[in-house]
Amino acid sequence: IKFPSLRYSNKTYSLDIFEDRLKKAMEHYHDKLQREENMSTGLIVGPEDTWQLSVVIYICTQVVKSAGGDITRLIDEFKRKGKRS
Repeated sequence: IKFPSLRYSNKTYSLDIFEDRLKKAMEHYHDKLQREENMSTGLIVGPEDTWQLSVVIYICTQVVKSAGGDITRLIDEFKRKGKRS
């Protein structure tokens, strides 16, 4: 018989909702991120009904931006492993 470790991860999350026009919300969060000098958080904007599409478009643009470097790195890694064999 194995008992659980009884370790728990107690994390608190909050949701910040800004209710106003989209343009004002964009300005609010843009200003907030600049004040905090937050370089690791981004703001994705899209219509309420299709916000998921905005996230997918963002992900795709990030993949396209990094694909060239990633492929080059993979080829270099493959060549290095080939030389070791």
